[in-house]
Amino acid sequence: MALTWAASNVYDINAGDRWWAASDMAWVVGSSWICWGPLLAGATTTLYEGKPVGTPDAGAFWRVCSEWGIKAMFTAPTAIRAVKKEDPQAACKAAHPMPNFKTLFLAGERSDPDTIQWAERALGVPVLDNWCVAAGFCSIAALAAERGTVGLRRSLGLSVLLL
Repeated sequence: MALTWAASNVYDINAGDRWWAASDMAWVVGSSWICWGPLLAGATTTLYEGKPVGTPDAGAFWRVCSEWGIKAMFTAPTAIRAVKKEDPQAACKAAHPMPNFKTLFLAGERSDPDTIQWAERALGVPVLDNWCVAAGFCSIAALAAERGTVGLRRSLGLSVLLL
């Protein structure tokens, strides 16, 4: 139930959308958001074997998003930092138009403001540091994408106090 709820309410992924969780399938968040969450929502999920840089360049993520019409992507801040290190001017992104792309979600560890700001400039979309909990399959405090706006939304069944 939590995955179905979060697909729509946290990630704005619904039937017919194309989603990509660029993480390790063996990681519990990977299996939840590569496989079960998007499929329960009726979305198309994307599988990719490779890394964010060197396959063949720092544009690998953007190429996949462009070619497959990805609406939203979920990855670790470390992956985006690797892309930023190899392509600080985001030149590789320019070769891959992503008209369907609406949101980048970062999870797995807390992201730093510089990485978020770099990705927002490079992609021209909201980049959300999504606090994810592997054991819960869902975010404790989710930054949700809601019809073009971004806001903090409480996750299903949890009472959250931010200090």
